[in-house]
Amino acid sequence: MRRQEWIAVVALGLLVSFLAGSGCGSSPSEPSTPPPTQNPPGSAYTLNGRVVGTVTEQPIAGATVMIGGQSVTTDASGGFTISSSTADVRDVTIRGDGLVPRKTHLSVASRNTTIDVIQNRAPFSLGFFRQIARNAFDSEGGLEELRPLDRAPRIHIRTVDEAGRSVDSRTLNLVEAALRDSAAAWSGGRYPLQVVERGSSSRVGQAGWITVRWPSLPEENVCGRATIGTTTGYIELHRNSSCNCGSGDLVAPRSVRHELGHVYGFWHTDDREDLMWGGEWPARYCDQHPSDRETEHAKYMYARTAGNTDPDNDPSATILSVPRVIVIDN
Repeated sequence: MRRQEWIAVVALGLLVSFLAGSGCGSSPSEPSTPPPTQNPPGSAYTLNGRVVGTVTEQPIAGATVMIGGQSVTTDASGGFTISSSTADVRDVTIRGDGLVPRKTHLSVASRNTTIDVIQNRAPFSLGFFRQIARNAFDSEGGLEELRPLDRAPRIHIRTVDEAGRSVDSRTLNLVEAALRDSAAAWSGGRYPLQVVERGSSSRVGQAGWITVRWPSLPEENVCGRATIGTTTGYIELHRNSSCNCGSGDLVAPRSVRHELGHVYGFWHTDDREDLMWGGEWPARYCDQHPSDRETEHAKYMYARTAGNTDPDNDPSATILSVPRVIVIDN
């Protein structure tokens, strides 16, 4: 086995805040503004919506939209109209031929909305999406929730290893270049790196920071470890002969880009042509970049929020995920 990788996985907590207004007092001559008049029972809210393809933004005709016990079919422009007697947040389900069923949530009182749904056709593949975005290839415990980042991580590259020995500038430059040239691809173009700094300290555990660190005793056949789908974590790179490119460098650009893929929320795949392949790789792959299908499916991952479950169910804003740690030996 050319390399071995461990991934520490930190689940994202979906935080919910309930906003309580606090008003200023008013003088006796200036009476407080009365609360809004409640709509009488039976009054209607009309929701005008449109269904389009995720990423493609093409109108989806003939899709079935189900809201609050009502069901309508989208017209040629993807449009639909539903009337409701309440303005509560409602579950919305969209189904149709050639579509990945989607469940999301909206308020009928929003009046106008556009909902996107994934078209299950090339270049999108639900099977591959489940591998790279939901851990179908490695997992023995079922499909994972999606873990896209909600911002670009700030990167801190340590200039010394865990024993305090300096890391050479050639290696530091190689690592920074590989991080910068792959971040946009991993986030569907949303979050290229904006901040990359170097220093002898560590920022592990600091919110918003990913620390690149160097073990003092690199493990044979181990090229890297990374936290997955969080901006509070690390990338650990092992400088050893099993990870080089035959050029004298003890770190391969491929390893750096692969570990950053984990940071952006991606898992291992079943094909050596993918950068997220987690098994043995020959030296000719040492400068490998994300494959076309990886960059394409990253767009779909980053069109969703953290906590989305299979096949395409958005989390309820009132549910908190339980933080947990998973360690995978690959």
